[in-house]
Amino acid sequence: MNSVRNSPENFPLHRAALVGDYDAFKRVVEEGADVNELDQAGRTAIMCAVAGQRWDDISAAHESAFTSARLNIIRALVSRPDVTLYTLNAPQEAFRGVTPIGMAAWLNLYDAVNALLEGSLQSVSVDGMDTHGATSLMYAARDQNIRVVQLLLQNGARPDFRDRNYRTSIQFALPHPPVLHLCEEILRQHRWRETKATVRGSTAASAFDYPADFDFGGEISVPSIPIASVSKATKALIRAVVSSDVATLHSLLSPLFLSSHTQDFQCLVNAPDLKGWSPIHYCASGRTPCVQALKQLYYAGADVSLFTAKEHFTPLHCLARSGYLFLDEERISLLSDFLIGLVRDYRAPLAARDKEDETCIHIAAEHGQCLNVLVLLLELDTTGQVRELRNARGLTALEVAKPEFRLAFGQDERPSSSCSIYTLRPATSYSSMVSFFDLPDAPQGLEASAPSFDSTGMGQRLVTNLRLTSPAIHHDQNTSYFSHLEGVLGEAEEISLELIAHFRARTEDTSKELLELSATARGITNLFETVSRDADAVTEERGIESINPWRSKRGSEDSQKTMVSTGSATPPSPTSPGFAVKSEEKATSKWKSWFKRKPSADRLNIPASPSPSPTVGQTPAPSPIPPVSCFWSSPSIDNALRTSQVVLTKARRDLLRIDERIAAGQGLILKANQAISRTERIIQKAIRKRKVLVSDLRQTYSNRRLGSRASPGPGSPNSLGYSQFVSSKLFSRNSMTSLFSNSSANSNSTVLESDDDETRVVRRLVLRKIDAHISAAQEEIDLVIQWLRIVKEVVRGVRRRAYLY
Repeated sequence: MNSVRNSPENFPLHRAALVGDYDAFKRVVEEGADVNELDQAGRTAIMCAVAGQRWDDISAAHESAFTSARLNIIRALVSRPDVTLYTLNAPQEAFRGVTPIGMAAWLNLYDAVNALLEGSLQSVSVDGMDTHGATSLMYAARDQNIRVVQLLLQNGARPDFRDRNYRTSIQFALPHPPVLHLCEEILRQHRWRETKATVRGSTAASAFDYPADFDFGGEISVPSIPIASVSKATKALIRAVVSSDVATLHSLLSPLFLSSHTQDFQCLVNAPDLKGWSPIHYCASGRTPCVQALKQLYYAGADVSLFTAKEHFTPLHCLARSGYLFLDEERISLLSDFLIGLVRDYRAPLAARDKEDETCIHIAAEHGQCLNVLVLLLELDTTGQVRELRNARGLTALEVAKPEFRLAFGQDERPSSSCSIYTLRPATSYSSMVSFFDLPDAPQGLEASAPSFDSTGMGQRLVTNLRLTSPAIHHDQNTSYFSHLEGVLGEAEEISLELIAHFRARTEDTSKELLELSATARGITNLFETVSRDADAVTEERGIESINPWRSKRGSEDSQKTMVSTGSATPPSPTSPGFAVKSEEKATSKWKSWFKRKPSADRLNIPASPSPSPTVGQTPAPSPIPPVSCFWSSPSIDNALRTSQVVLTKARRDLLRIDERIAAGQGLILKANQAISRTERIIQKAIRKRKVLVSDLRQTYSNRRLGSRASPGPGSPNSLGYSQFVSSKLFSRNSMTSLFSNSSANSNSTVLESDDDETRVVRRLVLRKIDAHISAAQEEIDLVIQWLRIVKEVVRGVRRRAYLY
């Protein structure tokens, strides 16, 4: 579906989207263009419409260049029922690996971001990650695009998601206090709601509580934030943290939970001091680990993967570098509880690296003062992967460890303390936190493990050797030449064994990858079914009407417009041409009428913002939903529940298509295995035939020298069908060398006239067919890995936004 095609009929769609020609776009859609296809450059039409022609020109005014025609094209494309989650969310290498919504946020295109989220009914993942692990919120926060930040946060974007380098939107917002305030406020609400979600079944409790009348759906005001006030508040927080004054810390943070409408600045929990350290860093490096202080900072919005400005230390690096000793049982127990809270409960990243590419385990092993800190960090590294990471010097933690600390890396040396981490259980685990590395990684196949094997070169040598020993050519009549032929055949046998083993190893590895992907797909299907059941139950319980804009209101007359039938077992066929262009407004009118009622990001009051103040939006209509507890009274949760049926139906359809892609890959591997077996049989037959040839040549030559009468007469054909009496010129070593050179030069693209049937078949199978099947299967795997990652994120996004834990 999404492989790069060279079909010219698809390119007009992309050209129209790229230049913003809406009339041409409508015409191409009516002619049946596939909105899921990539053009020759590997671009989707949706991304072309978002990016435009000058997306990579830093001097271009992207906001003013974004035309209404491009906006209409985006709306038409994302609202089509046949558009896949892959097309809506996949990173695209032609655009530096960015997703469509990431590109819109990067270019500060507020209307494009809104169209992607609203027009797709949340099928565009607000937290979708690109190839760098970055989300759209990270781009908007980094560039202080406040209106886009507001819009993303109102649609459920998470400020604590991490990219490949474990940076979050909080990290990117540090230079921009208004953006940081918005991210922290939303993060506080997210974390508080997670503890209140009854489906989770957790006993965890927040360190703070919102008042019963707190308006989660109201405006999030950003007060004027003087730099002096930020510095003063940060110093107060740090003093309370360093002194482990939990009561004072609580009094400083509690006002953050009173109201989101206050115009009085309180504090920014993640703001750094002049040293570049935030309160969470001082909390982790304190003399006495304080679990209560850590808990208060976490629920107030602290980022546990936040990096310091100079050293690029995370809180775990700060703890590992601290010079305090933890020797007695009580202090070891406090340290263990603190680390469990930081790593297991709040998911601080062990694998994060500082500016020298060193993990916290590197730091604890080389610069730490306490062996118990290193032991506990190693026990938290349950897979053993972090300790094997190498720093900028190319060394592992064991290789940089102090001699007296190396025993911590042994298999048998375990702490005898009763406070070992294995005797303690975490209170809870926040599995909704996502890092780029939580998602499926591409399996490593044979090509990655043995890149030195040149199957093409080996195949060419095999074909050359078969040509040199072919019964269809003339051969010299001397013993040295016969010995040479035997050597060539011996080499051909060795090459064939290596090639067959190589191809079989590749198919075996690819088959394993496909089986693993099948298991992953089943796991995501189970997740999908669980989220679907929970969403249906909560939606029904709350009396919320789900949105399905493609459901026919006129019975079977419009059945072709239905997105997917409830009992369908196969993906629906593409809709009729022009569906999105002709019926877009009608199809989504119900959704848009409700969407306008929810608090818009335009209503957020930000007097300190450098951007112009947005126009006050339409006054929200009274909610038709019955009164519920303050926990559920949030338009963002209502939004997630209303659109859940649309999003999950697309996910279900994509999972069916993914199954088809996996089956296609398995079919390709089956064909490859059949071709390998056929190749093996033909090579064995060809070599046996050539061995008989050499044996007969030797026998004939020997008989001739002894004057045997058994030799065939002049011109008589022998049992192998070639003439023994030919010009000595044809049998010269120069002739053989010439043939070798000619064969090598032409084996890739030319079939020689002297090739026998076996050589031709082997050449085709070894140099083209087998590799083509395996490579095609690998392409399917690459596609499926990305597609599964997207579907998983979309389904998890429904669960996160509706708090279906």
